[in-house]
Amino acid sequence: MFQPLISVIVPIYNVEQYLESCIESAVNQTYKNLEIILVDDGSPDNCPKICDYWAERDTRIKVIHKQNGGLSDARNAALDICEGEYIFFLDSDDTIVSNALEILYGAIVKDNTKLALGGIKKISEYGEDDKLPPFKGKISADNCLTLLYEYGGNFVMACNKLYHKSLWANKRFKYGIVFEDAEVTYRFYIELDFVSVVGTATYHYFIRDNSLSHISFNPSQLSIIDTMKEQLDLFEQYHYQEAYKRVLIVFLRRVKAAYINISLSMSNDNINKNQYRGISARYYIKGLKLGGRLGFKQAIKELMFFFLPHLFIQLFKEKEASLV
Repeated sequence: MFQPLISVIVPIYNVEQYLESCIESAVNQTYKNLEIILVDDGSPDNCPKICDYWAERDTRIKVIHKQNGGLSDARNAALDICEGEYIFFLDSDDTIVSNALEILYGAIVKDNTKLALGGIKKISEYGEDDKLPPFKGKISADNCLTLLYEYGGNFVMACNKLYHKSLWANKRFKYGIVFEDAEVTYRFYIELDFVSVVGTATYHYFIRDNSLSHISFNPSQLSIIDTMKEQLDLFEQYHYQEAYKRVLIVFLRRVKAAYINISLSMSNDNINKNQYRGISARYYIKGLKLGGRLGFKQAIKELMFFFLPHLFIQLFKEKEASLV
């Protein structure tokens, strides 16, 4: 059977203890027609040597050595040169199952779609947890918007998906933000009518204590607030009412988390934390007008957050502080 070229893009920085396993999982795919692009993002450890070593062993591997620019910059550098008809992102401290690309490409062919996503197995020191989509097969893209931040990140994560190259013709990852996946993936669902969903875990996502999205509060994490505001505004514009309602609940929690973290951090006095009280109130009222699922407990929280923020922090700082 004809196999179009798939470009596997691997951004790499300071992960020498995990990189071999990651590359092996790509090289050993049952789907063989691959272009594997290893992007050494100015890594200070032995990653550059590991990349060059693998390029000598496998002619399908290309290596980009560049100055450090962050995850978005590394992915974009590969997007600018990749030649595959399909594109897959693999983070350098993660792995994929041996038939991941075969499964995802098979779903695209079967369903005549341009995007396929698989489930995620989250692996940490505490164990493993399969995060699977609630449905499988050819699915309306609107359903993916509705569940954007649910089911363990299946629908918002960039790395568990196989994309037709045309989807990236006018898109790139945004520089200088954390949670860069969330800023771009939802745009595909707005653009597409259907996507293919695979009901098994094809991507192994390793949760590291030093991962940028899992470290203690950093002001760069506040970028998710702006991203989610853009999402909600677009959902309102395009009348994605159900998506608005579901994403709004997550958004309101993250706005409060931003306020709490800024308040408790001694080094963030230059950030206007009170803007988040206004943002929360504005979008809460919008949600009520759209018939959002905002019950009595949510109303009490919103009122306390707006009028009694110090009391809100005391009562909810342990439960509400996480931006992740």
